Amino acid sequence: MPACATVGVWQRSRSSLTATQKRSASPSSQGGCFFWLNIAALVPVALFGAAMLALSAWYLSIGAPLALPFLDRRLLPPGFDLPALIALLVLLVLPLHELCHGLAFRLLGVGRVRYGIKLSRLVLYAAPAGEAYFRRDAFIAATLAPLAAITLLGAAGLLLSPPGLHLFWALAVALNAGGAVGDMAAVALVRRYPPSTLVRDFGTAFAVYRIEQA
Repeated sequence: MPACATVGVWQRSRSSLTATQKRSASPSSQGGCFFWLNIAALVPVALFGAAMLALSAWYLSIGAPLALPFLDRRLLPPGFDLPALIALLVLLVLPLHELCHGLAFRLLGVGRVRYGIKLSRLVLYAAPAGEAYFRRDAFIAATLAPLAAITLLGAAGLLLSPPGLHLFWALAVALNAGGAVGDMAAVALVRRYPPSTLVRDFGTAFAVYRIEQA
């Protein structure tokens, strides 16, 4: 059996840290990294939101041929304003995002997935319930699954909806993309390692292992 040697540990909400550095990092430095990660989330929010609005504009220009007339704004409560819509989407999108992670883990052969919330950061997470290791590319697929799935779902919903609901789908995709900034950072780090690398996901952090022949 190959032996696994730890290469390092990465916190999704922090900068790259080795196991030793993670134990000695101060709360103030951790908070600073978390702050800048939230600032970075504005970039995918803007890009994905703009892409969805561009899709809406193009689709309306050709007459929205696939829109289903019974899907109109009456599906939302009367007087539903933008702040309430954003709050509703956060409550819907964040659990759906983690559910996509969980389904991806199941497809990769994980028997049971645990879901939880880190109260100190109000972060939801999904992770294998037991000890599970993934090849680099499998981990990348599971990590990016919510970004791909919810973006495709939002685009399909927009194409099937009348104009009054296009903002709903655009915001859903944009908020999900912003929530995936930690996933994107994780993928950027893991891609530095060879495909044979093993990764273990703990939910709010993950460990990268290098395979060594005994």
